[in-house]
Amino acid sequence: MENNTSKHIALKVTGLTIGIIAAIVLVAVIVSKTALPVMRYNMSQRLAESGDYESAAQRLKGLDYKDAQEKLDEYAAIVIKTYVDAGETEKAVEFIKTAYELKTDEQVQHANEILSAAQNNK
Repeated sequence: MENNTSKHIALKVTGLTIGIIAAIVLVAVIVSKTALPVMRYNMSQRLAESGDYESAAQRLKGLDYKDAQEKLDEYAAIVIKTYVDAGETEKAVEFIKTAYELKTDEQVQHANEILSAAQNNK
């Protein structure tokens, strides 16, 4: 009888442990899908307000939240123009590669348009 009770308690503890782990995983997924993008976006805004457009742009890369892509373009244009105005085109190109993680022809074309606009506004 005592052996069955021990098994029953062990099963309950195992079930409870699995339930707790599942709840933690669920909370982690919800936080990563909702809270983290908001935090990254807000941090980017603060960095831009302080004049650190390069770090602000980096925070927005790959972020699918609100107007993150438009803000990334805005901040990237400022950084690129700063490099171009300083005659540091190579740094501008390197920044484009890291900020946009160029993987498709469309991304490359978009980045080239921003670089061209910065060069034309010199």
